[in-house]
Amino acid sequence: AKNREFVRSFQRGAMPLTLDAAGRVLLPKSLAEYAGISGELVLACQLDKIEVWDKKSYDSLFDDVPENFAALAEEVMGSKNRRDEDGK
Repeated sequence: AKNREFVRSFQRGAMPLTLDAAGRVLLPKSLAEYAGISGELVLACQLDKIEVWDKKSYDSLFDDVPENFAALAEEVMGSKNRRDEDGK
């Protein structure tokens, strides 16, 4: 039950979209408002999904990348496959 609740909350606002005859995607107004998009946007790849972000919000995610990214990479990937300084 908690897993379903988490997935439901995590994917809130997500919906499939289709291309029109000219190959464009119309972002529904409700999604644009939900994401705070009023001008420029960013399409970010997440494996087999595309995230749509307000440009300023997306850019602010990377304001402190160097320290946080290293910590995140260590947490996600761990040191299991890391080689030592000798390459072993």
